[in-house]
Amino acid sequence: TERCARPPASAWNTPFGHAEGRHVTDTRQELCLRLEGPERLDRREAIYLLGELGDRRATLPLLAALERARAAGDTVDLEFLCRALSHLRDGRARAALCDVARTATLGAAYWSVDALGRLGGEEAAATLYELLPNQGVRRVAVRALRRIGRPAPARGRITSFHPERGFGFVRDTGGESRFFHVRDFDAEGVPRRGQHVTFFPFARQGRGSAAGVRPAPRIRAVSVDARVHGTPATGTVRWFDAALGHGFVRDAELGADVLVRAQDLVRTSPRAPRPVLHSRARVRYVRVSTPRGHRAALVTVEVEPGTAPAG
Repeated sequence: TERCARPPASAWNTPFGHAEGRHVTDTRQELCLRLEGPERLDRREAIYLLGELGDRRATLPLLAALERARAAGDTVDLEFLCRALSHLRDGRARAALCDVARTATLGAAYWSVDALGRLGGEEAAATLYELLPNQGVRRVAVRALRRIGRPAPARGRITSFHPERGFGFVRDTGGESRFFHVRDFDAEGVPRRGQHVTFFPFARQGRGSAAGVRPAPRIRAVSVDARVHGTPATGTVRWFDAALGHGFVRDAELGADVLVRAQDLVRTSPRAPRPVLHSRARVRYVRVSTPRGHRAALVTVEVEPGTAPAG
């Protein structure tokens, strides 16, 4: 059988599948045999190509090679093996990568965490959460959790930040205050007091902490909080100024005014213009408690003024 073409040098530091112009002619069995060879470059090429092929029948040979690389402390081989295993979509590969992430040295743990983000799954997400207290792999673990997409990051608001000391606190929707360091702020600029953020909560030395703190659009945060923590309510529009972008609704249950903003009005479609509230219109909304009082979110008009209710 004709030997496969060696990947270009620039492909070694890129994810699998991004190098073009390569034609694999070695069979899977031949590539698996090359995993045990003494030549490092030839061995890594076989790992690379087995990952690109994505054949689950190569899982056991790759796992055996992974154990040999861990015993030898070969970080480069471990990088290639972690990447290859992440393309096999195999439960045995996921379990092995979770074990590497928990017990290996920093370099190997880094690549296994990155691979777990590519594989996904509940076991991978649980392992990544366990690793959040580990400062060495925290940033790559946060990136992997965002790639998996579950569990969704928590939401909250920055209550304080000390630029000279490089740390601050964020309060989640449950009212718990969590510590975060500036290196855990995953955005450009400086964190601001009152800024709405998303983050991944974890415990460090018995203290609530936050990793992957990232600014969140205010309208999105209010809408999500409303669905989870809000109370369905109805009321009557007291007044609403479209130019100012806000107004007040008299809540039927509370008998008090509730703030409503233009961005909290529900559109009939994404391209539809923002609706305008008229005085004495009956509206349905979700009442959300904020530090400044009650606020209406997800507001829809139930009965326009001067219109008889249906039925």
